[in-house]
Amino acid sequence: MDTKYQNKFIPITVFLLSVFLFGVALMSCFEKKLDYDEDSVSYFHNVPEISERAVRMCKNLQRYYIYFANFNLKDATFKLEEIDSYLKLLEKYGVENFNDYNQGPIPDIDADSVAPESFYSIDVTKYPPAYLRKIKLELSELVTNYRTIEEYLSVNNDFHFFVKDLNKNKILGSNSEDFQDEKSYEKIDETDTIFDISFNGRILSEYFTDANVNCIISIPYTVSPDIKYYIDSVKTSIAYNKAFSSGALTFCLVFAGTLLLILLWIFKHRQLMAINKQLYNSFAVLPLFVKVPVMVFLGAFVIQQYLYRGPIITDYFRTQQNLILVIYFFVCSVVVLYTFLFLEHIFKIIKKPILIFEEKEFEYIETFFEDLKIVKTLKRPFITFILIALTICLVINVIAMYAVLLGVNLLFRTLLVYSVMLINLVILGVMYNFLESEIKLRYYINGLAEKRIDSIPYQKGLFSSTINKVNTINENITSAMNEKLKSERMKTDLITNVSHDLKTPLTSIISYVDILKHMNIENEQEREYIDIIKTKATRLKILIDDLFEASKLSSGQLTLEKRESNIVSLIEQTMGELEERIEKSNIDFVMKLPKTPVILNIDGQKMWRVFDNLINNIIKYSPSDSRAYITMEENENSVNIIFKNVANYAMDFDNEELFERFKRGDRARSTEGSGLGLSIAKNIVELHDGSMDITTDGDLFKISVTLPKQNV
Repeated sequence: MDTKYQNKFIPITVFLLSVFLFGVALMSCFEKKLDYDEDSVSYFHNVPEISERAVRMCKNLQRYYIYFANFNLKDATFKLEEIDSYLKLLEKYGVENFNDYNQGPIPDIDADSVAPESFYSIDVTKYPPAYLRKIKLELSELVTNYRTIEEYLSVNNDFHFFVKDLNKNKILGSNSEDFQDEKSYEKIDETDTIFDISFNGRILSEYFTDANVNCIISIPYTVSPDIKYYIDSVKTSIAYNKAFSSGALTFCLVFAGTLLLILLWIFKHRQLMAINKQLYNSFAVLPLFVKVPVMVFLGAFVIQQYLYRGPIITDYFRTQQNLILVIYFFVCSVVVLYTFLFLEHIFKIIKKPILIFEEKEFEYIETFFEDLKIVKTLKRPFITFILIALTICLVINVIAMYAVLLGVNLLFRTLLVYSVMLINLVILGVMYNFLESEIKLRYYINGLAEKRIDSIPYQKGLFSSTINKVNTINENITSAMNEKLKSERMKTDLITNVSHDLKTPLTSIISYVDILKHMNIENEQEREYIDIIKTKATRLKILIDDLFEASKLSSGQLTLEKRESNIVSLIEQTMGELEERIEKSNIDFVMKLPKTPVILNIDGQKMWRVFDNLINNIIKYSPSDSRAYITMEENENSVNIIFKNVANYAMDFDNEELFERFKRGDRARSTEGSGLGLSIAKNIVELHDGSMDITTDGDLFKISVTLPKQNV
């Protein structure tokens, strides 16, 4: 080892040794003197391991000598065999239940009130098989418990016991040949507090008192190795406790640590100052929000350990938890060293107060005030939310700090809780920006939904990318919607204008055609041409009217004039108006309508248009000499009207396509129609808050119209 390294090693070693001595002295201040010594120790009460085994012994003695006092294992075994034979006999003859026997009450096992011998004194012929099986099970458990307790008492070497019946002045049992005269560490009887425990619903000592039985338990010198180990451990603990709880030891440790520092100051002054400077510089770089809370926790740790001190070192030595004891010594040494550095830091600040402004917290505060300017752009609810969030965080930290002061295993809980608090302090810087962006996001989304704003200003900073993406989506949707609305508006205007412009000349054409038809035209071919013009013009007028109405429906300009109407009469009226066409089509309409009126709040004229379209479709697309069905089903909240017919063509299309404008089931377009009828009908039904559905099955075509009743 070179001289330079040796010059550093010796001062560091001496310094650390002095700190360790101060730490051990601090820990000795926490050591409480035991309430007993080698002359007053009670192994039954002061050693938990012995106390636990003694309680178990007391319970087994009660079970064996009181509860099983009159229990005869031989009779019980014989009764079990008798019950088993009787059950096999009943099973052989197929007897399971019978009622002509006296069914007496079946006793349950109850350590307080039922004697176990009552279970093998029963007459098996008086009980049905189900009860006998239950008694067999309970008696079998009693036999097992009795044998287990008997074996436990016979092989137990932890304690010696002596049980005597005072009424008969008779010794009931003992596992010692000379219990009264043998040497023992300690003896207790049934009056000892070790018997004051609850057992089977009663205090254990009451069993012995009520039975007038004297029970004594001792720890003999010939005790088992386990109990001997615990006794020797307690004796060792008493010796350790005398040393560590002594004030003289604390004084000697402090004196020795101080003496080492004085010697180091005298002989190694420069090295000692270098060690102190290096340690202080490492301490000074810690932020104030770390230094102060750590000091508070360490102070709370010291106060807690002193106020609620116990035989800590003694317990660790007795249970051989040497690693935890070493950690405890180390923590106390750290407390001493950290306290010294903290006091040195306070002393320097007192001498030069300007040093406080060099702490990192002042840089954080300056940045925080700059960030607060963002709050001015937000509404008050956001500020309230921020304050609530910070308050909750503060409360959590206060509760955690309070838990540190109250909890057991204070060292580990302190480290854990402080780590959580430190993480909270770190995320507070991020929380502000996150909450600001979250509140802004919700504010702008609500503004867009409520149409209070049209666009979102471009955002900068942390967590702002989502807001900017929402704004981009909003701009794209707005642009697409505007284009679509513009296109729909142009389409609607075009249809409306064209329909309006075509109506006037078409009306004139129809009028002049009617005039021509009433003229005496003798040429047959000319009259035929006039009829064709009349037919085509009428079809064109229907098409224009449908276009005009479809345009009004799509633009939302069509309004309903609702009145209470009988939907049954409306269907029958529609059928009556189309009677001539129905007769020509040779289609047999089967109607299943309610006999009583069904009143709905509807626009009768518009709903007539729906039924007219649907019935006309049946007439146009059904084969001659076929059947069509119109049925009405009335539910609690709605009315369902079903139109069914067989189509005269292959239905190889999607059902929903028929609701599209200009879509026709007849792809060859050989029938009259604009392709707008079902679309118009569906829109009218939906204006009534109803629905229209199409289903097909082979060539069966079904349309279901559902209208709500709540409008009545």
